[in-house]
Amino acid sequence: MVVRRHTSVVLPELIPSIKRKTWLKLLGVTLKDNRRNWDLHYEEMLKKASGRMYIMKVCKYYGLSIKQLDLLFDSLIMSIFTFAIELWGCAYDGKYLNQIDKLIKRAHKNGYISKRTHIKEIRDKREKKLWNKITSTEDNALLELLPEKRRRYFDFNMSSDNHKTELTTLVNELMTDIDSKPLHPRNELLVYSRYVLSKISWHFTIAILSKTWVIENIDPVVNQYIRKWLEIPIPGTLSTVFLTRNKSGQSIYPPSVKFIQCQTVLLKALKLSPNQSINELWKSTNTHTNIQYDFYNSTKEVLKDFRSEHEDKLQNQLTCQGSFFSSITKSSLSHLSKVWSTAQSKLPQNIYNLNIRYINNSLPSRKNFSRWGLSSSSECSFCLGPGSLLQVVTGCQCYLDRFTWRHNSILNFLANTLQSVNGSALYAEVPGFKSPSIITGDTYRPDLLLSLSNGSLYVVELTVGYETNLENNVNRKKAKYKELVKQLDENFNEVNFINLSMSSLGIFAQECSTFLEMLKNVGLDKNYQTYCVRKMMTIAIRSTHYIFCRRNKEWESPDLLTI
Repeated sequence: MVVRRHTSVVLPELIPSIKRKTWLKLLGVTLKDNRRNWDLHYEEMLKKASGRMYIMKVCKYYGLSIKQLDLLFDSLIMSIFTFAIELWGCAYDGKYLNQIDKLIKRAHKNGYISKRTHIKEIRDKREKKLWNKITSTEDNALLELLPEKRRRYFDFNMSSDNHKTELTTLVNELMTDIDSKPLHPRNELLVYSRYVLSKISWHFTIAILSKTWVIENIDPVVNQYIRKWLEIPIPGTLSTVFLTRNKSGQSIYPPSVKFIQCQTVLLKALKLSPNQSINELWKSTNTHTNIQYDFYNSTKEVLKDFRSEHEDKLQNQLTCQGSFFSSITKSSLSHLSKVWSTAQSKLPQNIYNLNIRYINNSLPSRKNFSRWGLSSSSECSFCLGPGSLLQVVTGCQCYLDRFTWRHNSILNFLANTLQSVNGSALYAEVPGFKSPSIITGDTYRPDLLLSLSNGSLYVVELTVGYETNLENNVNRKKAKYKELVKQLDENFNEVNFINLSMSSLGIFAQECSTFLEMLKNVGLDKNYQTYCVRKMMTIAIRSTHYIFCRRNKEWESPDLLTI
């Protein structure tokens, strides 16, 4: 066998008494003239591994535990394939590695191993480990063979324009890779937030960039994919998405904010370093274009400033798209925001995305179509009222049976939850329960009455309206049932009026704190209270989604929603 590099030198003639071989076994690896042909080595490995599979079969028969079988499989069989895989593993995947994967799959199917591994992943890890070993040793002879581009960051010989080009390419590749995966939008945002931003933070720290360049060149790439994942149209703002989860946002931020954080950390490290030389470095750069980032003391301040800017934008500039945020900031029960965020995160993709677009008022309502120039009329096709989102989900007089269905779906869940309270009598305005009018009469018809054995009575009135009407609904129902509470107070030891005002997207009004107190007083533990609230929120969100999808269509009177 002749081992040589590419050369035009003609080989000497064969010696008749010496047969020239086409292969050579060296340190357990069979090499051939053709560097891409590993048939002999592969066949030898597979033959040896197949023979040892019988040992696995016998050991399993005699009762070895799965942990022992795993160890035996790694020692007897996987060691054959992983030996020198860095050398031969880069050959044709379909010809070699895929066949090995089939053998491992068969072993897993037969119960010889507890977890199926992929030989390609093992190869990649081994190759990366070998690469790191080569590049981390300065006196390694192979280091000189590497292209100059591989070592550009050691001597900083890369131009600013080249660095910008590479950064733009990297962001595009990472976002495209995430987009190609079959992930739920919340997981796509999570991967972006935890992986992409951390991946580019090194570039943001050492490269000569400006905030303006990042905003103009990197942010649009990311924002494009965020809009795609959440199905937000161009007219829809991303300000609501950038808010924290306790304010109905997604707790993400664009690359430009990460850039400011990186610059803040860098300048603070230079400025406060105990090393005098590094202090001098900061002094020599304190007139740099990025000196503006000395304004921040920490990365948290950067985020706080960014989100405050978007909150102000929603409240004072984008009043139409910011109405949801303004309303819940003013009227919602803030300590339930985490529960609502959890309920939202568990929604399927179509309802999850509709939720996001509901929040920034970018759903395809007739009023939005008119605003976007896609329709000449903004009137509701049923009642001829303004075809706004409010009109579709809570306001259309021709949709009252739909709104009643949503209301009763929530009430039905609450009634079924409270009927298990010991020593109580329950009355509810839903099928299957006694009517509250038995106690209140026909003049006032609250949604639910819960009479306890100690002589106390809870009067629950559920209202499901638009977010901007949370406070108005509370005041309206309080005035309506004021007289009833006085009348009932004469017949019961204690009467508690529970003004349960919710929004069509499951947001609880501040007045609902009395509802939580009621759940506690009737004996529900804290975890079950949270479960009940989350279920009510989920029913509200899902029923509103169905109502919106059935807009401009006839109502089919479905059964009450249960989840």
